[in-house]
Amino acid sequence: MSVVTVDPKAKLLLQRERELFELRSLRSRAEEWFKALHAVSPERFDVTLEVQARRATEILVGALSFECAAALEYRPDTGEVVFGCAEPKPLPAGLRIERQAAEHFERLGGGRYGDEPEPALGTLAQALGLSKFFWRWCSSCRGSRFLFLAGSSPRTAQFHTFPDSDREHFGMFTSHAAALLSNSLLVADVRRERAELEVANRGLDASLRELEQTQAQLVASTQMVALASRQAGMAEIATGILHNVGNVLNSVNVCSEVALERLLGLPLEGLGKVSELLAEQADLGRFFAEDPRGKKALEYLSRVSERLLDERTGIASELSQLERHLTHIRAIITRQQAYAKRGEAERCDPSQLMEDALIIARNSHHRGSVEVVKEFSPVPSIHVGRHRVLQILVNLITNALLALQEAARPDKRLVAHVSAPTPGSVRLAVSDNGVGIAPEHAAKLFQHGFTTRSDGHGFGLHNSVLTAQELGGTLRFESAGRGQGAMFILDLPVESPEPAASSSAHPPRHSTPVAAQLDVQDA
Repeated sequence: MSVVTVDPKAKLLLQRERELFELRSLRSRAEEWFKALHAVSPERFDVTLEVQARRATEILVGALSFECAAALEYRPDTGEVVFGCAEPKPLPAGLRIERQAAEHFERLGGGRYGDEPEPALGTLAQALGLSKFFWRWCSSCRGSRFLFLAGSSPRTAQFHTFPDSDREHFGMFTSHAAALLSNSLLVADVRRERAELEVANRGLDASLRELEQTQAQLVASTQMVALASRQAGMAEIATGILHNVGNVLNSVNVCSEVALERLLGLPLEGLGKVSELLAEQADLGRFFAEDPRGKKALEYLSRVSERLLDERTGIASELSQLERHLTHIRAIITRQQAYAKRGEAERCDPSQLMEDALIIARNSHHRGSVEVVKEFSPVPSIHVGRHRVLQILVNLITNALLALQEAARPDKRLVAHVSAPTPGSVRLAVSDNGVGIAPEHAAKLFQHGFTTRSDGHGFGLHNSVLTAQELGGTLRFESAGRGQGAMFILDLPVESPEPAASSSAHPPRHSTPVAAQLDVQDA
């Protein structure tokens, strides 16, 4: 057996040739990766997420010779896969990232599976049909994770190698792909926001046009504000009367419907049949005595008689209620007509004014069980515009009833006061134990347009305090705060002021009452 001796120079030459071949292979592989980086970058930045992810997986399989590749987006807290694609086979349905795998990804950031057993990734590898693969995750712009995998199935894993150089290039490639995917998400967000902005701009243009129209209407109606404020009290009275008439009409409708229903329900058809049966008999005495139908006819007539008597009583009761409701409507209209005309000052009984205001306000704004207490002291008559005082009192009583309605207490109480604090004046006051007045609302309570109710207009108290000034009196309130109730106090002179003095002493109707008109007791 001969021994072949290798020349050391030849051996060194072979080793250098092998190193050069490996370097050429590494260089060629690096060029493939750089070409892949260039290929995965889109020519335009408006590529959708699905198209960009599909391009990355196709390059990993087609250009970089991986057997399988996948790109997916998942939520790290739940493991839910938001989006994903794979080559050459699609992702399995219902794929989820298990908690153990998600924690493994978060801890390492990237790696190579298959060299050593990693139980955390076993389930995912089996679901994707991979035996050896590179993996890497990158954060997305919306807080989720992009996960990239590329490798071989169990059938071909033994023929494929996964060197460290490929691992580094894979990390660079996937970082670039993840940035492109995030860019796709941002472009989609920008498109959506741009569309929303265009819609908002069109709406803004329409709003501006509407605002211009509204402004023009506002300028045209500015001169009407003072008049509307002046007439708000009378409108409140008219609204209350109409509301009360409407309530009574509801009762009228109910009574009419019940009476008509009972009338139509009378058993008149049966009586007709019995009448025909009796007309056919030649001998009624024998028919009632011997024929079974005669006995049944007598029983039926007896029951029908009782039924008719009951129905007559019921219909009469409904018609009686109907008459009472119509009388109530006539009384309401008559009372309204008495105050419909705007007259000069006249001599009035303050107690009667308070009585009339209580009737109008309670009929219009009755809100369940409210105890009304009248504390009327003997007072002199006053020379004043009757309807103007009435509109103030109706507004004050209405506000008190609404405050009691909002209060969550069973002992709801309204007190009407009539007294004479000085020989030359009369005091009309309304107090309640309702929701009270918050201290922060005290300074604004009489301002034009200020209201604490969603359906309020802010005219009532403003108009009332100005009317009180024009009558030579004052209107103020007292309240200990929220939940402590309130009292509104109207002081009027016994004799109306002289017209000249009145016109010079009082502000215009659109002015705001001064702070001296308030008497607030903070809690």
